[in-house]
Amino acid sequence: MKGAAQLLARRVEGDDNRELVDLIGSEVDRLAGLVDRLLNPEPPRDFAPTNIHAVLERVRQLAEVEAGWAIKLVRDFDPSLPEFPGDGDRLAQALWNLVRNALESGATTVQLRTRAEHHLLIGDSAHRLAVRVEIADDGRGVPEDLAERIFLPLVSGRAEGSGLGLPLAQQVAREHRGSLSYRSRPGHTVFTLLIPVPDSDETETAA
Repeated sequence: MKGAAQLLARRVEGDDNRELVDLIGSEVDRLAGLVDRLLNPEPPRDFAPTNIHAVLERVRQLAEVEAGWAIKLVRDFDPSLPEFPGDGDRLAQALWNLVRNALESGATTVQLRTRAEHHLLIGDSAHRLAVRVEIADDGRGVPEDLAERIFLPLVSGRAEGSGLGLPLAQQVAREHRGSLSYRSRPGHTVFTLLIPVPDSDETETAA
């Protein structure tokens, strides 16, 4: 796939087409990295300064490629959010899983929303600041019989579903000391990812 994308890059014309080819190449690299980590488990990579909006832009591009004009993607970003220590590839995979679930639920509109949360508890830990990411859609919603089990592996509302997307997203949230939750009814489902932003003294101590 990587080789085919490189060959295609030499032939395409126009900035839009080149952007799509670049997206193919970057996604091949990202997926290859995920596969390598599955086949050769190793300690998690060191976190790097992460811009959540850059991550969401990657997810938006993937959604537009997959759904085309069949879906309306709405961005509602808080530009004041700071960078935080994170793994951009893992976060992109987690958020893409949430958006893809929305697409597969028959949604026609998906909203990508970011906000700052101040002075909150995540589990038993208090944090002064956290980044909140919401993926909201107008699809069918979470089936009632799965409501208590959707974060368990191999649980899926679709016969062809793997049941791994939401457990992986939750795992990524925990890797970032955060949380993943949801609320749902037919026509309105919101998944909320919370990621704490370390205080400066915490960052210095970790370094």
